[in-house]
Amino acid sequence: MNNVIIQNAPIADAPCISKVLLDSFIQFKSFYTPEAFAATTVSADEVLKRLKEGNVWVAVKDEHIMGTVAVVKKEDDLYIRGKLSTTPYLPSAIHLYKKFGFEQIGEVDNSFYGTLIFTMKELL
Repeated sequence: MNNVIIQNAPIADAPCISKVLLDSFIQFKSFYTPEAFAATTVSADEVLKRLKEGNVWVAVKDEHIMGTVAVVKKEDDLYIRGKLSTTPYLPSAIHLYKKFGFEQIGEVDNSFYGTLIFTMKELL
């Protein structure tokens, strides 16, 4: 990951963030219900809303956005939007979360618009 810069996302990045999300999940679209896929690959307008609700960062390499993460405060915790709730169809994401000390909590269910999902949490 040479020359990758993590920075706060400016409002102007909203369309690019939306495109990165779509490009990242399009290969898994068949595993999602249409509603779950739309909630995962949000529009530029939804990205703008998230920029107002909490912090959004982008990973930039060679002036291109390579990834993104959004965080919002929920009660006494920080919630990483959608990325620590994952589907069993994303083994590389699960492996990454485990590498950083996160473990599955609870059961797999279909509460994400009818798509299988489970939550991972850092166990301290």
